[in-house]
Amino acid sequence: MSEIWPYNIEFYGNILPGYAFHYVLPSSSSAGARIGMYIKSKYAQVVVNDYVFCSSINCQHENLWIEIANGEIKYSIGGIYRHPNGLVSEFSNNFERTLHKISQRNIPYLAI
Repeated sequence: MSEIWPYNIEFYGNILPGYAFHYVLPSSSSAGARIGMYIKSKYAQVVVNDYVFCSSINCQHENLWIEIANGEIKYSIGGIYRHPNGLVSEFSNNFERTLHKISQRNIPYLAI
């Protein structure tokens, strides 16, 4: 999900029983959360902060990375929001570095 807001966070966290709700609040404004993900609770899941790029106060994008596992099978899933005013080149460079980190671990990934 994208374009979610702080006043709805509790609601979002409770509307889908059997799912864990993960979200990111923006670091550069108090306008609202930009990224939210539902992951079925039956899967082992860990938020991977090592993959987060650009978490400074001046960042023009938010991103959330979760590693899920179903037995021996693991996946990394990324939710990314780039602000319309953000520099595309900065975003691309940061995103490429993160994809490189993930590929080093040899885990399939999906970024949405």
